[in-house]
Amino acid sequence: VLKVIAKERMTSHRSVAQLAKEITVLRTLRHPSLCYMHDVLHSRDHLLLVMERGGEDLFDFFEAYPHGVPEADSQRIMRGVVAGLDCVHAHGICHRDLKPENVLVSLARGGGRDVVKICDFGLCERVGAPGTRLCDLCGSPGFFAPEMITLGRYDGRRADVWSLGCILLELVLGHEHFYVAWMSAYDHEVM
Repeated sequence: VLKVIAKERMTSHRSVAQLAKEITVLRTLRHPSLCYMHDVLHSRDHLLLVMERGGEDLFDFFEAYPHGVPEADSQRIMRGVVAGLDCVHAHGICHRDLKPENVLVSLARGGGRDVVKICDFGLCERVGAPGTRLCDLCGSPGFFAPEMITLGRYDGRRADVWSLGCILLELVLGHEHFYVAWMSAYDHEVM
């Protein structure tokens, strides 16, 4: 699988630094629940990250389960995501964009091995000691930790755990119910 990045979009020092950070993190982290990067290739106009194949993204997986994923499958998925996130945090890194689109899933049927992998470390950040505060708003609406918006400073690891909880809620409720719950909470906060 290729992650294709147009070089023309790399217009600032910050975007180049963030891409370099993503590549370094992908080269550093090794865990069965993290998507492995095989290589980085360059063309005249693009940078190509050659990634392992990891299954369909969890967002697409939800289509077969409009009223929520069965509990046993939800447990299997969450076990993989938690294991991968634990590895990320143990290396002093926070993901900052955990959402169903960044979790790849292939559940084995009939005794095979499940594949659950966290991918897309494009917004990751290295953090020091637990409790280190970050101040840049990033990630995806619906999966933001409240303190990212209300306080402007947040603990990246805790924000990842909030996003993990949102993924669990979406697994249990189903995508449509999660979206309705999220929108009603957002409408309540805005008013």
